[in-house]
Parts: sequence; structure tokens; C-alpha cells
Amino acid sequence: GELALLDENSNVVSATERKRQESRKSEDEELPLDAKKLESKLKTILSKLQNAEKENQQMEEKLRDEEERADSLEDELHTSETSRKVLEEKVSKLETEKTDLSKKAKANSDVLKRVAETEVEKRALEDKLSEQTKSLQTLSQKYSSLKEKIDNYDVLEEKVYLLERERKESRDTKQNLEDKIERFRTETRGINTNERK
Repeated sequence: GELALLDENSNVVSATERKRQESRKSEDEELPLDAKKLESKLKTILSKLQNAEKENQQMEEKLRDEEERADSLEDELHTSETSRKVLEEKVSKLETEKTDLSKKAKANSDVLKRVAETEVEKRALEDKLSEQTKSLQTLSQKYSSLKEKIDNYDVLEEKVYLLERERKESRDTKQNLEDKIERFRTETRGINTNERK
């Protein structure tokens, strides 16, 4: 069988495995220390680039969601304002009608009845208008709050721009590092070839 040997950790290894380990060690020693550092730096930059791209994507998605919510709320706000204006016009017309009817009430009991009915209608519309006004105020507050949040996204957009720029710089740095590593390897192979001669 193969001759068993002890490695540096006192583990039994076969002669074949030991040769493989020595071969790998020899390959590692051939790679200059600077190239190893560059490879390590390249891995760090790539990891940082991936994290930056992921954060960039998450921020863009969040911004799109907030803008869609703002658009929806703005439409609801416009609809509520239109409805409130219609109710205000109805109340104003009823007020005018009530005033006109009140002037004729002394001569006509039917008119008095209509005045009473008009008053009831007016109160019902005023209650509805009050509810609409409260609803509109709530919507306005929500819209203002959301608009403020979106304004704050200007800061995030600046961050997105910086991340994009950093990503480009990282790509350039990665390319330069890969070129350097290739040159180191080429030079190392050349040195080893000369030594063998």
C-alpha cells in the first residue's frame, strides 16, 4: 500500500495526498504576495458593490411605492374637494330658497311647509358637508405627510446617484485589479520559466 506519513498537524496522510499538498503549496508560493492582496481587495470590492446594488434597488422600489401612494391619495383628495364644492353650492341654493320662501310665508301656509322642509334638507346637507370637510382635512393631512416623505427622498436619490458612481468606480477598479493580477501571473510564469532554464 501507499506509505503513510504525518503532516504538520500530526495527522496521517498518504504519500499521494502529501504530494498534492506540496504541489498546491508550491503553486501558492508562485503567486506574488501583492497579487494575493489584490485578489483579496477585489473580493472585498465586489462584495461591497453587490451590497450597494441591492440597497440601491430596495430604495428605488420603496420610492416607487411611496410615489404611487401619493398619486392615489392626490386623486382621492381632488374627488373629495369636488364633492365638497357641490355640497356647498347646494347649501347656498337652499339658503337663498329659504330666504325667498320666508318672505312669502306670511301669505301662504304651503310656503311655510316648504320652508320647514327646506330647513330639514339644509341641516342634512350641512351635516354631510361637515363630514366631508372632516374627511377632506384628514386626507389633506395624509397627503401633506406623504408629500413631505417624498420630498425627503431627494436625499435618497442623491445617495442612489453616489452608489451608481461608486459602482462604476468599483467596476473600473475591478478591471484594473484583474489586469494587474494577469500581469503578475504572466511575469511570475516568465520568471519561473527562466529559472527552469
